[in-house]
Amino acid sequence: TPSFALRRRMDGSYNVAVPGYGAVELAPYTIANAARFLPMFRNNVAKRISLRVGPGLWLGPDALGKATNEKPTVFEHIRMMEPKADRALVRAGLDAMREAFSALQGMAVHEAWAGLIDTTPDLVPIISDVATHPGLFIASGFSGHGFALGPGAGRVVAEMVMGQRPSANLQAFRLSRFTDGSVLQPPGLM
Repeated sequence: TPSFALRRRMDGSYNVAVPGYGAVELAPYTIANAARFLPMFRNNVAKRISLRVGPGLWLGPDALGKATNEKPTVFEHIRMMEPKADRALVRAGLDAMREAFSALQGMAVHEAWAGLIDTTPDLVPIISDVATHPGLFIASGFSGHGFALGPGAGRVVAEMVMGQRPSANLQAFRLSRFTDGSVLQPPGLM
């Protein structure tokens, strides 16, 4: 539905999600790149994005500071990004589900979780080598579609790493599109 997504699980419980909502945690890197993401927000890609100040402003991978080989990096201190579930969104999803299905009025939340979605300004993944760092490849920015695109992306990245010609044209996925003067366009339906 427009206000929630529902999936029954094998154990009889349900997964409930509220689509189109999210949060951006302010950090030096996100502030510096905010202008690149404005067209995406203007095109109503997200129904509601909230801004938050959290520990990432000072401690996260996007915080100020440079990594050195002399001391552990932030990636060694923060091995997994584990955002907390937004209680208001959990409540909104549960309320919308109860309103749509009166038989589920007695349902309660057993567990709530949140995740991160790696998004690029044009909502198109980066599947590319990094020209300034030979031997480094990026496969990121799948904007929540990683499970669907993963098998194909995995194949072409493996081909790239092995020095083979990728079996798909990756021009639209190149990292340099963000710096070579390309006009970034969100994907459309064909």
